[in-house]
Amino acid sequence: MTEEIAKRRCRRCKNTHPETLFSSEIDGLCVYCKADDAEALPDPDKPEASVAETEEASVEDKAKAELALRFLTRKRLLPFIERFNPDYQAGWVHKDICLRLEQFSQDVSDKKSPRLMLFMPPRHGKSTLASVSFPAWHLGRHPSHEFISCSYSGSLAMGFSRKVRQLLREPTYKTAFSTRLDPDSQSAEAWLTTTGGGYVAAGVGGGITGKGAHVLVIDDPVKNRDDAESANARDSTWDWYTSTAYTRLAPGGGVLVILTRWHDDDLAGRLLKAAADNGEQWEVVNYPARAEVDEEYRKAGDALHKERYDEDALARIEKAVGPRDWSALYQQNPVSDDGDYFTRGMIQYYDREDVD
Repeated sequence: MTEEIAKRRCRRCKNTHPETLFSSEIDGLCVYCKADDAEALPDPDKPEASVAETEEASVEDKAKAELALRFLTRKRLLPFIERFNPDYQAGWVHKDICLRLEQFSQDVSDKKSPRLMLFMPPRHGKSTLASVSFPAWHLGRHPSHEFISCSYSGSLAMGFSRKVRQLLREPTYKTAFSTRLDPDSQSAEAWLTTTGGGYVAAGVGGGITGKGAHVLVIDDPVKNRDDAESANARDSTWDWYTSTAYTRLAPGGGVLVILTRWHDDDLAGRLLKAAADNGEQWEVVNYPARAEVDEEYRKAGDALHKERYDEDALARIEKAVGPRDWSALYQQNPVSDDGDYFTRGMIQYYDREDVD
């Protein structure tokens, strides 16, 4: 005898169906009505409301993100750099330099007279950081401060000046900082902000008398090997630093020297020697192209910035430039004309016929 299946009436369609076609005791809907619900088009009024709400939420999220980015741009140097250079590839070395420059900026603000030397090989991005991005960022935070930026030539220094000035003109910069250029003073050699700060570009040895500096930046004071080997050129650079550049510092102002070493008696060498003789003390950070010992962020033998020059590229450069320039320019360890044991004055010369 076949058991009769119980039937129920659907609450919506009012049709009677076997109980097996009802999936829930609560809603009282048959599977046909539930299928209609699943396939039904949404209420035409709801999508517009939903889209509007989504767009409103999206705009609000974007606004919050923009405000957060502006805050981060003002507070940290690396986000500032990346905002204006979306393709910038920062390695650990650039992040480390940015942290040191941030502290340097704060120390200048606190009038602690910071002294910072950074030694770095050629073409590793030091000038972009120290002579372009850092001045613009610092002036954004301290619009009344004065910068003097010097390099081995006036034209190079003015090239940096133009780039800094252009950053201050960018709409994105203006949304993050209140610093504005003085419309009456915008030459590449010297320009001002509306609050009395400004930027002066000069070649090493050039005249900067009458200018002041909360920050003095000296970026690569040596042009080439000939200048590095010239005792007169080294003396001239030192005299310029002590009698002209240094005297421009405001009370509590900072000096930033960032360079590639050429000679043990270059400007950095003399500053280090003066420090050893109870002169001003410097924070010195050395970034050799190839690590000579295990460091915090890399092992011995590792390249400084592999994305730009990996170990194979550095090996080719070392072979091309020779041991002396490799040691000085890339490893920041200039070799003295005199050795560790013998000085040039110890060497005597004889005619062949005078030798037994």
